[in-house]
Amino acid sequence: MLDSKSNKTSSLPSIIIMVLILSVIGYLIFSNTDNTYINNNTNNEETNNTNDNNNNQDNNSNQNNNSNNNQNNNNNQNNNSNNNGNNNNQNNNSNNNQNNNNNQNTNIELKSISVSPSSKEIKVGESFTLTVNYNPSNASNKKLTLKTSNKNVATIDKNGIVVGVKEGTATITVTSSNGKTATCTVKVLANQSSEKYEIKYNKKTVTKIVGERPFKNTLTNTGKSTNITYSSSNNKVAIVDKDGTVKLVGVGKTTITATINDKNYKTKKASYEVVANFNHIAYSEIRNSNKKINSIEHIKYVVQNKKFNSLKVDVQPTKDGYLVLCHDAGFTLNCDIKKNKDLSNCKIISYNKNDKNTIPIKNLTKSQIKKLKYANGNNTVAFLDDYVKIMNQHKDKLLYITVRANILNKYANNKYKTYLDYFLASLDSDTKKRTIINCTASNVIPEIRKRDKNIMVAHVVSDASGNINPSHVDTALKYNCILALYVFRGGKKQQEALNTFIGNGWNKKLVDKALSKGVPVYTAIISEKKFVTGNNLGQYGLSGAHIITWLD
Repeated sequence: MLDSKSNKTSSLPSIIIMVLILSVIGYLIFSNTDNTYINNNTNNEETNNTNDNNNNQDNNSNQNNNSNNNQNNNNNQNNNSNNNGNNNNQNNNSNNNQNNNNNQNTNIELKSISVSPSSKEIKVGESFTLTVNYNPSNASNKKLTLKTSNKNVATIDKNGIVVGVKEGTATITVTSSNGKTATCTVKVLANQSSEKYEIKYNKKTVTKIVGERPFKNTLTNTGKSTNITYSSSNNKVAIVDKDGTVKLVGVGKTTITATINDKNYKTKKASYEVVANFNHIAYSEIRNSNKKINSIEHIKYVVQNKKFNSLKVDVQPTKDGYLVLCHDAGFTLNCDIKKNKDLSNCKIISYNKNDKNTIPIKNLTKSQIKKLKYANGNNTVAFLDDYVKIMNQHKDKLLYITVRANILNKYANNKYKTYLDYFLASLDSDTKKRTIINCTASNVIPEIRKRDKNIMVAHVVSDASGNINPSHVDTALKYNCILALYVFRGGKKQQEALNTFIGNGWNKKLVDKALSKGVPVYTAIISEKKFVTGNNLGQYGLSGAHIITWLD
């Protein structure tokens, strides 16, 4: 009994010891795990084992194995977590280093600035660019303020461009945002080349004949400006267009002025005087002379006479395409033209008389006419080409050629369409500048203008008695023609014709109308007994023009 009791008593301490050992083992296992991770199954088993002392040892072994596995897993997680933490620390360190470097770069202080050039001389109107140098070159803040001490002398813009305004000295100051400064002294000089710019006319006085081709006095311009305007002090003597071309419209004097609107010019105006004289045109017979009108001898005689500026001639078309000098359409001969068909023994005694010995020029050839002589003085008949050749030997003389409606006749062959085309082709460009075509028929004028817009054309608008033809006036104004007012009556009839001019009141009304359109007005006075001067003409109130007179 004692033994049995003894055995029962000794088994109780063994159980208690086992429980304690298991508790210690459980404590050791769970003390090695991460507190952040707890296996619920293990906890449950641990709780069950703690409360249940009858579990066997196999269950405890399983519990130990599970605890070990959990512990290993937890350790791996802890290691990965630690590694990631290390990586994050590295990234954070890298970012911190970069931020520190950036902070160091944006805080580079500007120590000083300088400008180039530090001084400069320029002329008014010139410019240069100011360059700013930074120390150090990689300074953080390069914001600048640019100022001039005198904007009336020199200016500077935001791009550093300095411009000279007027003579003087100015200081350009450059200031940084942290107060560093640099200066450039700018000395602005007067623009010497600008002061030398001027305009000047080559001639101080130009003397011309009313009716000459429009002209220009050469204007010397030492600068480049073309902003020039022109004016005439007396538009009843001459008018001037926008390019300085002068057109004479009446007798007298006027001043032509060129004005340039440019501050760089020392000389802003240039002027010259224009003297417009009457055009004294010789016409008709030479009294007490053997020089027959329309002859070669007559032409040569007149062009040598300084009293006259021109010689008026008339042209008529021949059968074979030439223009012969003759006032009328036919020659009256001193022979029987039926018996002398070759005209070899015939001479010219008159023009266009209504008798059996008058032969129309349109029926004659040039070779036939060349055989003829004038009975008075044995002078040679002249053709258009003879007249042009002689007049071109005297460049100071004007050609004054009257054409009639027959100038529009069909030409003799296919070389030209009309005799007018042949006529214009006979004049070179220089000769045309000195030629006035005098038209008696209004229908000729539009045809001339179709072929040549610039050649001077005069239109006869009055008859021999001084009566005005209004339609002729309208045509002359429409086609920019000289108004030719003819009065040719001898003796008392001459005075009567002039009185008719004045009595009709044509002079002021007509002249004012023409001049308002820039059209010259010519008064052609043919006088038998005396040379009509400008003073003689002026007493009748006639405004400048040309005078046609007999040669005494």
